[in-house]
Amino acid sequence: MIKVGNSASIVLAMAVCSAVLGLIGIFIFDEISSASIKYLIYGASFHIAARIVGQQAYRFGDMGQVYPIVRGSTPIFVALLALYISGEAVSTGGTFALIGIALGVAIVALKGGAIRSGFSTGAVIYSLLAAVLSTSYIVIDGVGVRASQSPLAYVAWISLIDGLGSAAVLYFSAKTNYRSIPLSTWKLGFSAGILQVISWGLVVVAMNYAPMSLVAATRETSLVFGFGISLLILKERYSHWRALGSSTIALSLILFQSFRG
Repeated sequence: MIKVGNSASIVLAMAVCSAVLGLIGIFIFDEISSASIKYLIYGASFHIAARIVGQQAYRFGDMGQVYPIVRGSTPIFVALLALYISGEAVSTGGTFALIGIALGVAIVALKGGAIRSGFSTGAVIYSLLAAVLSTSYIVIDGVGVRASQSPLAYVAWISLIDGLGSAAVLYFSAKTNYRSIPLSTWKLGFSAGILQVISWGLVVVAMNYAPMSLVAATRETSLVFGFGISLLILKERYSHWRALGSSTIALSLILFQSFRG
């Protein structure tokens, strides 16, 4: 979505949509436990930071390079952080699968760039930073939803806070004027915003019942669709290295899920 049209305006529309849906949700679902409030604040902060950094990554690299790096790196970081915070251990087979993911990320990072040399420093740095920030909010939300005693209410609150915060940051940093955004952009942004809230809501609810690393790995298999979108819709150049790296990540993610199952 960021690679199409005015990225700041589209992301702003998505943020407003997230806030609206979150506001509606908090009046529908049960109250959350006070123990989860700090996680909402921390999680929303990392959501906003990851979104801003992700925008920068796409300024330096194509979706076919940035998306696999972010999606592929995140399960590795989540597995390590979840082990440290909540003691979620990874099996020997799962460890080898994570090594396969790391290899795929390295292939895309070093050989999948848009420039002739195949390496875009800015895209790789921002993509890895976005992965670290994504890892942070995944684990924080995973811990927070378990403490909330109401997963759907937690989703509503995180959507509201994240949406309001993102809209404010975009308004003051990008100088985006709400009134200047065309109706077509609002429609596109709201459509994407609805899908974003639903998809992340499903991830958060799943983390209430399943290991965070397993949920993260399942979520990141979307990089297969991302690679297809980069070729078929965005018309980015095909690269054997990108295909090899993305395939390696996807297969390793599937293996990781099977070892955790």
